[in-house]
Amino acid sequence: IIMSYHKNFDSYEEERLGGKSFGSTKSGIAPFYSDKYAKIGFQVSELFDDELLREKVERVAEQKNVLLEHLYHKPQINPADIYKELKEYKEMIEPYVCGKNILLEGQLGSLKDPDHGIYPMVTSSSTLAAFGAIGAGIPPYEIKQIITVCKAYSSAVGAGAFVSEIF
Repeated sequence: IIMSYHKNFDSYEEERLGGKSFGSTKSGIAPFYSDKYAKIGFQVSELFDDELLREKVERVAEQKNVLLEHLYHKPQINPADIYKELKEYKEMIEPYVCGKNILLEGQLGSLKDPDHGIYPMVTSSSTLAAFGAIGAGIPPYEIKQIITVCKAYSSAVGAGAFVSEIF
């Protein structure tokens, strides 16, 4: 789950890097994936275990507050605020958990893939088609319909190389 503090951390890191920033969209994606792989991100299933959720919120806030205080010199986050935000997300998504129809979205293309793209000017998640099924936890043969939308022109967000750009 992308949290509001992920967006803040994204902005704080761009600010800290100054002229050496990556040109982030500041939507919290890189901090979200950092937390995912550090095993301190929140997953939808955790929203339904209140005791686990409260404990994890405290632990995550403690870690984030060290960075906020000593690296970014920004106001600390309140665990109660994180807990409240997560409970609001639970209310919003609860009717859709375990639904029969699942919509997957892929975007950006292979040059923005962190493993196969123009690193470091890439996004934080895999943009290759095969990762749709992997990320959703479903076998590829269960994908029954594919709709492709393609723009008539290329564009990119953030800063960095744009390989089809002609000056």
